[in-house]
Amino acid sequence: MSYLVYDTETTGLNPGYIAQLSAIKVDGKRVTGFNAWFKVKEMEDGAAKANGLSVAICEELSNGLEFYDRLDDIQELFDGVTDIYGYNTKFDKKFLEAEFLRCSLQLPNVAWQDVMLTAKQVMQVKKGFKLVNAIEFFNIEDLVIPFAMKVFGEVEEAHDARYDTAATMMLARKLNML
Repeated sequence: MSYLVYDTETTGLNPGYIAQLSAIKVDGKRVTGFNAWFKVKEMEDGAAKANGLSVAICEELSNGLEFYDRLDDIQELFDGVTDIYGYNTKFDKKFLEAEFLRCSLQLPNVAWQDVMLTAKQVMQVKKGFKLVNAIEFFNIEDLVIPFAMKVFGEVEEAHDARYDTAATMMLARKLNML
């Protein structure tokens, strides 16, 4: 069984563009990290404030490559995957669908598992269920950066998709979802 844990940083709240896509693919005992930034056409102020990205930063980090330019790598990432885990998948999935649609493709048909919904239920909260709240609640925040560094080689803090992907995977493990 092969599964994927992922996170995105986006250009806003409505499906615009994905600025960063990070994933951890687990295929048997093989664990692979994937990270890509993409050139974007716009960045809403709220998104820039949350993720620290801008059109210029994305241009530099992506070496001018758009989502379409990395499509082979992204499709390879999804190959053989039966389940995809994310934190608030409803949000990120809309952006992935929009990006795939711009490439005249459909998002792969796999099972989407939302770690946020399980964490929220265990935490018994209606508010305060952001990823940072969940990793604090389950006391795993000090473990995220070392794990992310092991998988990706480098990482910033929260709102770097690599950090959030690692945090989501650790949280899913803590919740016995993986």
